[in-house]
Amino acid sequence: MDLLRTILRSIVRFVVVWLVSALALNITAWILPGVAIHAIGTVPAWMVALAAAFVLGLVNALLRPLILLLALPLGFFVLFALGFFVNAITLWLTAQAFPTGMEIANWFAAFTGGFVLATTASFINLTRQRGDVSGEPTTGLVMLEIDGLSYYHIQRAIDAGYMPNVAEMIRRDGYQLSRVDCGLPSQTSACQAGILFGDNYDIPGYRWYDKAQGKLFVSASDAAEINARYAHGRGLLRGGASINNLVNGDAEISLMTAADLRGGT
Repeated sequence: MDLLRTILRSIVRFVVVWLVSALALNITAWILPGVAIHAIGTVPAWMVALAAAFVLGLVNALLRPLILLLALPLGFFVLFALGFFVNAITLWLTAQAFPTGMEIANWFAAFTGGFVLATTASFINLTRQRGDVSGEPTTGLVMLEIDGLSYYHIQRAIDAGYMPNVAEMIRRDGYQLSRVDCGLPSQTSACQAGILFGDNYDIPGYRWYDKAQGKLFVSASDAAEINARYAHGRGLLRGGASINNLVNGDAEISLMTAADLRGGT
């Protein structure tokens, strides 16, 4: 029963994403003069948009992980900027599959079209997700990791007036600033695994040599394998989102997370 439910949920999610992409593609073509979708013979333009959205998703699934994987060592800002190029390339490649049904006038149209398409799809998804919320609101958790920021330094920043919003949260809303023992080693992969999965056993450093496997592990490049050790569906981010992390904490939505970029998802 659980398997059937998972399959049905995946099918529904695929159809929803497909329809959202088609709608976003139509809106993009309507907004931008350099992007157009035409009927092909007796096939109406909205069906061409559906087909183009499917191809766009396929191109994205094949091309985006490879490009981001190659660019991952260059850092977050390069990855962020590269995202605009990937959007333009995938949109242009999709147009080549429909030479008489989809038109991208030039590379400027491809870049602006990719940006508008991504923004429109995000807005539609956000609206849909808000519409899905029902019942009483529940308590959630937002976690922000700032590398190298100690209890001592954040306390000094609050006292000096550099973090007025945090100070107001403590004074007015009853939040508390607490110390935490991150353990050893005090570095990203061990700390994130410990916090998000509750287990960081056998992560002795950012880099280490595993004698049993005869392999040198590097946390960034081997993030997917490290993540798989501890991902058993009980992570702290289950049902939520992971953004720009090393491991994903079993998050349902993963964006710019090294474990999933390296894993090709």
